[in-house]
Amino acid sequence: MPENTGTGATDAVSAASLLQRAQGDFEAGHGFLDRASKLRQKQVDEFVSAHPLANEPRDPQAWETARGMEKEDKKLLALVASAVEDAKSRHSGVKAAAPLANAPVQSFLQDDESSLVAFVNGNTVFP
Repeated sequence: MPENTGTGATDAVSAASLLQRAQGDFEAGHGFLDRASKLRQKQVDEFVSAHPLANEPRDPQAWETARGMEKEDKKLLALVASAVEDAKSRHSGVKAAAPLANAPVQSFLQDDESSLVAFVNGNTVFP
C-alpha cells in the first residue's frame, strides 16, 4: 500500500488559511456596505425632512447589486468553510509532506498580464 504523503491535510490547512483571509475581506466589505447604507439613510432622511411632500428616493441599481453580492458571498463562504472542515476531518492525523524545495509562488494578482494569461491558459510561467 503506497504511503500517504499528506498533501490533502496540507491543502486543507492552506485552504483554511485562505478562507480566514476571505472571511476578513468579507467582513471589511460588509463594514463598507453598512457605513454606506447608514450614510444613504442619513441623506434620505435629510431629503424627506426638507421636502415632506416628495416621494422617498429609490435605491440605485448598484445598491441592489451590492446587497445581492453580499448574500451570495455569505453563502459561498459558508459552503467553502464547510468543505474545508470536511477536508480537515478526513485528513486529520495524516502526516504532512515535506515542502517542495523550489515550489513556485502562484499569484493571481500579477502585474505582468502575459504571465497571468499564460497561467490561466495552462502554460504556467513563473518569474
